[in-house]
Amino acid sequence: MPSDSKNNYAAVAAAAATTAVAAGAAGYAVYKKMQGYDQTVSELRGNVSHLQEENAHLSRPVVGSMTGDDILLPGEKLTYLKPSNLAERFGKKEHTTPLIEKYEGQLQDFQDEHSIVTQTIYRNKDEHHKQFLRYLRAGPREKVYFNPKEVTAAIVTCGGLCPGLNNVIRGLTQMLEEYGVPTIYGVKNGYKGFKKDNCWIKLDGKKVETIHRMGGSALVCNRGNDDIDVMAEAIMKKGVNMLFIVGGDGTHRGADKIQQYMVKANYECSVVGIPKTIDNDIPVIDDSFGFATAVSEAVRAIEAGYVEATGAPNCIGLVKLMGRNSGFVVLHAVCAAATVDVALLPEMDISLPKLLDHIKQKIDKDGHIVVVVAEGCGATLMQADPNLKDAGGNVKLPDVGVYLKDKIMEFAKANGRNDWTVKYIDPTYMIRAVPANPGDSTYCHVLAHNAVHGAMAGYTGFSCGKCDQRYVMLPFKAITGRPPRQVNTAGRWFARMIMFTGQPSFLPPGHIPRHSSALITH
Repeated sequence: MPSDSKNNYAAVAAAAATTAVAAGAAGYAVYKKMQGYDQTVSELRGNVSHLQEENAHLSRPVVGSMTGDDILLPGEKLTYLKPSNLAERFGKKEHTTPLIEKYEGQLQDFQDEHSIVTQTIYRNKDEHHKQFLRYLRAGPREKVYFNPKEVTAAIVTCGGLCPGLNNVIRGLTQMLEEYGVPTIYGVKNGYKGFKKDNCWIKLDGKKVETIHRMGGSALVCNRGNDDIDVMAEAIMKKGVNMLFIVGGDGTHRGADKIQQYMVKANYECSVVGIPKTIDNDIPVIDDSFGFATAVSEAVRAIEAGYVEATGAPNCIGLVKLMGRNSGFVVLHAVCAAATVDVALLPEMDISLPKLLDHIKQKIDKDGHIVVVVAEGCGATLMQADPNLKDAGGNVKLPDVGVYLKDKIMEFAKANGRNDWTVKYIDPTYMIRAVPANPGDSTYCHVLAHNAVHGAMAGYTGFSCGKCDQRYVMLPFKAITGRPPRQVNTAGRWFARMIMFTGQPSFLPPGHIPRHSSALITH
């Protein structure tokens, strides 16, 4: 970098550093110190370890024609997550998209292979990402690979239910029809449905017109992805050359295997995923569809718990929410409700005696307490049997809500507090069975439309997601090759949650807090 550019950068950085107050817990602490307060992080009783410096988020400003290399620090790199295209194996094919004529020239914002999105480059004082990502932007292409009249498409939903599934089915079907695709199958019963002829049903715009108003899946979800070869052969037998699979990381692993099988068979088919998980634990993407709706419903359950707790003397409102390995639903619902006294996440190691002592202190002081626990805390507080698994291969978790309720009442009895009551609320299936809210509905339809645009352009082995607020196409390996995303217990969102609840640390003696190693964390 030329010396004048370096001086420029130093001046900009110095000026920004003197005026900025870093976001999050440490920003608050720094601000209070500047104002002459003594109380800062100590108020939060050891829960906050994600401290910012005043210039923690300053990266080199982009000046003039700076390239990515100018912005990166030594040891950092940009990695392009480029999806595959059928043209690489079957040769280039070009058809003018029928959308131009259909919309009478109104559609002008086309993407191409040069439409790249770069991950926001940011740094904390003690957190340095060595790798930043670049993605191919999703959206309609002016030239498409497939002749729409020769396309046979299939749609399947796998795993558990999630708000927005019907919106995705509707969006896929309607956009395929917009392109003029003559045959669209919906495959019922998840991956297992591929092997049964009676699970293949014809879809059209009329059949899916109002399904987005309902929760669940019109195609019926199911877990398990055995017999990949048999499934792939059934798909090829139907002449499907455009396959849309909606599901989580396990479903994407199955989709990747189907894609690999078709490559070996030299079969021309675009295999496309749309990431789905109510836990919001899929890596790389900003958020998964249905998550915002789930949080909204979870807040309603928390509010009911608060009403119950405050409406009776010495009452504990106990709410169990979804979150097998990741506590994002609990975290965001707790922050949104702003009436919770204790939040327990799967990412936390929890001392039951410390928790019970805190509950007693709150009851003695306020006469009530609201506790929200993620289902995955059962693996921490209780001993799960690793041999008991569901059809998706997940370890069956013991019911931590019932366990906590029993332990609280045992503790109360042992301490002569027979006047305590616990009002236990488990809204698990209510949260995931509702229709998508307006924001999620829009999100689902845009994801579905972009999945079709990408498939029409010949891209395959990719999943549509939103990264850094841009819709992109991600290779399957970007999802399947990374660990599930978890709440960073040293991060700013965890600190925000602690500030809402005011809870102490429940870390067992001698334990060190867990820190998320996922590439993208909240």
